Amino acid sequence: MFVEKRKRGKSARYYLVHAFRDKGEVRKIRRFLGTNLGKAELAAKKGIAEGIIREQARIYKSISDPLKTSLSERELEELRSLEAKGEAIVSHLSESDWGRFTEQFAYDTNAIEGASV
Repeated sequence: MFVEKRKRGKSARYYLVHAFRDKGEVRKIRRFLGTNLGKAELAAKKGIAEGIIREQARIYKSISDPLKTSLSERELEELRSLEAKGEAIVSHLSESDWGRFTEQFAYDTNAIEGASV
């Protein structure tokens, strides 16, 4: 983590920045610390902001792409309990329904983009 100083007019704005890699890309989380801060104020606010940024980075890393990951056992168990209570209904498309859906989706997508298939 490092402190970034940005000049805006006559004042200086301070940000605490944390850069990390996520799946090959560099991600940055910034936290505004204040304007025209002295060394003591900057150090105090930096300490508080570090904890907040670390928590944000942890949460960001824990969120996975739902299209690339499957449900965990805990999530499956929760879904089954909701089904048993009648609070959620899970239905699956048949092979023919899935084929119609993908054809329609592809057609609508290409129509939106102005492309012809």
